[in-house]
Amino acid sequence: MADAAPNQGDNSFAEKNETPKNVFDLGAFVGDLTFEEDASGDDISLEGLEQELEECKNHDVVANILSKGTTLREYTKGVENNLRQVELDSIQ
Repeated sequence: MADAAPNQGDNSFAEKNETPKNVFDLGAFVGDLTFEEDASGDDISLEGLEQELEECKNHDVVANILSKGTTLREYTKGVENNLRQVELDSIQ
């Protein structure tokens, strides 16, 4: 694992990671949107999914979450845990 750290004189690692904080790669989070027909799968309509994902790409809240290096799944789990704790506190 020591190989992962860049040499002090070598800044090529830093150059590769110089991206603006509020820019993210939607494809890295959703992957390839091409789906093959699966005869045994459920009939789930994905119509409009790509358009919705493109709209999310420019959404300020989503961009803010992703700029912090958090995946939407991790962020959602955190929100759910916080909500659950608030619910438990309100019951007591």
